[in-house]
Amino acid sequence: MKTPSRSFRKGLFVLLPLVILGVYAVHEANGNPDGITGQSKVGCGGSGCHGLKSTATIVSIRTDSAQIVTGRTYVFTVSVANVDEFAAGCDISVDSGKLATNGTGSGLRLIGKELTHSQPRVFDGDSAVWKFKYTARSTPGAVKFFLAGNAVDGNGNANSGDRWNTASFTFNVVAASGPQISTPSLARDTVLTGETKPMTVTIKNIGTAPLNISNISLKFGTSFHVAGTTPASLTPGQSADLTVNFAPTKPGLVTDTLHISSDDAGRPTASVILTGLGTAGVFNISANPKNFGQVKIGESSTATVVVINKGNARLIINGSLPTSTNPAFQFVSIVPLQLPPITLQPNDTVAVTFKYSPTAVGFDTTRLVFQLSNYTGEQHDSVVTVVGQGIPAASVDGREESANIVVAPNPSVGYVSITGITEPVELQVSDAAGRIVRNQEVMDNASLDLSALPNGMYMIVIRTHTGDQIYRRIVIER
Repeated sequence: MKTPSRSFRKGLFVLLPLVILGVYAVHEANGNPDGITGQSKVGCGGSGCHGLKSTATIVSIRTDSAQIVTGRTYVFTVSVANVDEFAAGCDISVDSGKLATNGTGSGLRLIGKELTHSQPRVFDGDSAVWKFKYTARSTPGAVKFFLAGNAVDGNGNANSGDRWNTASFTFNVVAASGPQISTPSLARDTVLTGETKPMTVTIKNIGTAPLNISNISLKFGTSFHVAGTTPASLTPGQSADLTVNFAPTKPGLVTDTLHISSDDAGRPTASVILTGLGTAGVFNISANPKNFGQVKIGESSTATVVVINKGNARLIINGSLPTSTNPAFQFVSIVPLQLPPITLQPNDTVAVTFKYSPTAVGFDTTRLVFQLSNYTGEQHDSVVTVVGQGIPAASVDGREESANIVVAPNPSVGYVSITGITEPVELQVSDAAGRIVRNQEVMDNASLDLSALPNGMYMIVIRTHTGDQIYRRIVIER
């Protein structure tokens, strides 16, 4: 079938750009309508991808800036042109510095450290153009950009009619002449409402002449306040810390902008976004993790965790009371009796009781999730871990004849002695997940070297020749 004339196809794209791009995305399945990386140096051909390399496709990268100064950000333009095609895509990489999109609607997306098109861009005239941002390397020297551009005809066949080309472009990055200010773009912190916490903003002169700071101010100055003084002048390479106190007056997210005016000709006013979260209640648990200890199969044991608000404003427990995904642990009661949402004022407490009914020998554990909020629209979770140990119903752990068996020291750094053994026994050590990490036979009192084991809780099972099992728990802490 004869290929439509170029003028006809151009008109079609003007009238129906969305339709054409939709057809392109569906039918040129072997291509990459939503972009691809790793091609900026090698191009777009091979492996069933787009057609041939062609010098008829002209690719370029340029910037309007007279010079590129270390550490500063510039806007670059990339173009892909071909008088016989309709749309194009691209892949851009750089050997030093940092690439970024030029904001929403740029038509590019960042994947890893490369930029590629988010969808084919229809030609305006004979070329497709994108803008992107480049933050220069921190030291002077040459920087090289690599560009692969693919001009496509939109005929639905990725191997027919598409023409791509590659090129590299070298720019020189220079050191700033005169003073140059460097500041962070963002500072953030979290503080209890009504309290004050200092935040540090570091100002540095990365230029070649003294930097004179003429004014420091805040856009609002309601919850953030500049504290102390900053040197009026910084020599090249010198830095100074500016203290900004964050003192939220109410719960919630607070933002402000710190303005620093200086004689940096390229950036006379440097701005730092300040972000803080004013919190209120503070969730605290009496013991986390909470340990039920040893419980025989067929029996139950209860344990209580005390929840206290150690903050200076209310704390709300939302949703339902925490439940366990492990059926061996069950919720029993809450005192004082109430249903969520439960509001805890500062220093208020509630006692939550759970029951542990083991069905198997070994360690059991579960996570109990409390849904919390300090103010409307804010919510976070706090997790309480509970653990227990199921032991056989026939265990002699509590009998008088096993009372003399002692494991010490406990906690231990890894070296323990077991005394009170008067007959040959088998010692088995397992970790909190039930994995056996040591198994040995001893004739009487024994010493165990567990120093190779990580910190945590372990179960020592002592099996006698009559089949009795005695359980001892050991904690390794260093």
